[in-house]
Amino acid sequence: MRIAAQLIQVATDSHLWAQTCDRELEDIFAVQDDIAQSVVKELRSALLGDKAGATVGAQAGAEVRATTRGRAEIAEAYAYRGETEAACKWLERAYAQRDAGLGLTKTDPLFKPLHADPRWQSFLSKIKLAD
Repeated sequence: MRIAAQLIQVATDSHLWAQTCDRELEDIFAVQDDIAQSVVKELRSALLGDKAGATVGAQAGAEVRATTRGRAEIAEAYAYRGETEAACKWLERAYAQRDAGLGLTKTDPLFKPLHADPRWQSFLSKIKLAD
């Protein structure tokens, strides 16, 4: 099986990275894990400069770091849809990543469906926003 992956910077439509991987298809999940690990390793090196000779500038690194933000907004969407379990999981992810969006969660009306859940007050206490 051959798998090709490419990274394109959308803002400039420029090609940043590409790789083709050939694997035997014995266990599709093992292949998936192997490919995912290879892609993450290469992207981290290329975009964050983890190894010498990285050619992508600081702007690309900033864009990658920006993708770690926004977990609070994902939690907000799940809360609004009434999907409490998913919302709580994304809030925990946002907390773990120090998502700047957490500062507004207490007053955000889209989180109102979580207010009856006992985890809500506990979470607000954890992020130091409890009453």
